[in-house]
Amino acid sequence: MYELISKYTNGFTIYLCILSMMSVSGIIGLERNVFDAVNEVDEKIEIMCNEMLLQYSADASKFTNCIATNARPIRMCRKCAQEYVNSTNSYLTIKRSVDCASVILDADRLQVIQKLYDDTTLIWNKANCDNCYYDRHGDDPYVLRNTTISFLSLAKETKTCFQDYNITVCPLDNNETNCQNQACFNCTKIYHTLNKNYRELQESFEFEDLCMDITDTMNTTRKMWSNDLDCIHHTEHTFLLFTIMGFICLLPITFYVSNWIQSDERKRKIIQQKRLTEKRLATSRSCAQLALN
Repeated sequence: MYELISKYTNGFTIYLCILSMMSVSGIIGLERNVFDAVNEVDEKIEIMCNEMLLQYSADASKFTNCIATNARPIRMCRKCAQEYVNSTNSYLTIKRSVDCASVILDADRLQVIQKLYDDTTLIWNKANCDNCYYDRHGDDPYVLRNTTISFLSLAKETKTCFQDYNITVCPLDNNETNCQNQACFNCTKIYHTLNKNYRELQESFEFEDLCMDITDTMNTTRKMWSNDLDCIHHTEHTFLLFTIMGFICLLPITFYVSNWIQSDERKRKIIQQKRLTEKRLATSRSCAQLALN
């Protein structure tokens, strides 16, 4: 009987050992499965983040290339709007990703991607490019304002006029000081119309907020008019303007000089009157003494 109990006890012990070993191996297998699953998830996140990074890099590269090639003359607001939208959207995709934002944007103190985005956005905003377009809502596309289109069209016509009439005519005596460019006369009307249009746009956008494409276009046109064509001294109002300015500047001088002259004459009159009064007093005193004697 004892041998039978011992036999069953040993068998049960062996069974427990086998069961324990199976449990340990099962746990180890489960841990391996979990570890493999985590690695698989991490790998997928890494692939996804890398794709986001490559997409932003490509879009940001296209945008920076666009603003560089359209920096002189400045046309970046008109030419690079879609590249700006693409670059911004790629950045926001990273920013909104819980898994990738911390890895790509805040992984180190250099923060290359964040600084790249900040710099490119600063250029766009500093140029007031949004003011070339109508107000956008959400993902609406950029649409140029009618005022922007009409101004740029008028500026193009003005420059075409400059090119068509850029002919210098000198008098028969060949005196170069009297030479005149035909553009200064034939393009005066359209040039002044462009200036008027620009001033109206300045007032509507409070001067400093005007789109840089428009501002640079006006500056280059004025430079052509005054420096390249030398038309600045041919404007009808220039002589009148300087005459009025000269007259205004001479007014204070005339005022002070006239006051000085008048004050000097007054002093002389006061001195003369004082001397006459003293002579009269002296004469009256002498007469009184003679009467007493």
